[in-house]
Amino acid sequence: MLDTFCPKFCFSCLMAVFFRLIVITLFSCTPQDKKADVSTDTVGRATHAIVLTILKHDSLLLSSRSGHAGLLAYCLQPIELILHYPKTNIPPPPPKDFTVYLPSLLRYTYQNQPFFSRQDSVFLLQQGRQLRAGVLDTMLFTQGDLITDSDSGAGKKLRELDNYYRITLPLFSQDSMRAYIQVDRICTGCGRGSDLFLEQKKGVWKVVKRGMRWLN
Repeated sequence: MLDTFCPKFCFSCLMAVFFRLIVITLFSCTPQDKKADVSTDTVGRATHAIVLTILKHDSLLLSSRSGHAGLLAYCLQPIELILHYPKTNIPPPPPKDFTVYLPSLLRYTYQNQPFFSRQDSVFLLQQGRQLRAGVLDTMLFTQGDLITDSDSGAGKKLRELDNYYRITLPLFSQDSMRAYIQVDRICTGCGRGSDLFLEQKKGVWKVVKRGMRWLN
């Protein structure tokens, strides 16, 4: 019995090992740029609608030949929520790029009411932990409107350019009817960073409040 069983067992083991080697080889041959492509998802419909609303509301010129035109970074970064102000008597400094103090966010009002409710705070925190960078759908924009690191040229990174717009991923209220987003204009001597608050009414997003984050 043992003589007839062992060869079958060994053969099946060898086949299993062979199969695993094939799988490992196939995955190891996947190009690195292909892996990078699938790691960043296209942003959702609501985010696209908000971005297009901002472009229209602020009359942002993208591929126009105007001297005020600038390209739009097609990768949207998430906003990091900072839970507490620094423990000091000195007023807290402005947060860094793509960050916001949660107490400040909850303090903003609209029509004499908090823009985000206390119930929204938990949902905002969940988004802050889970959001990952996403990219815009190039089909929704005119060719030449969007820019990536690979488009910068001369080996420059996007952050080294001095004439473009960047927009973060929005943070939504629990009912998805309100959103907060950051918009930056990067340019020498004319740059500014803005907080934008949007509300959805009858299926249409509208900018209802804005604030200044930085100016140069």
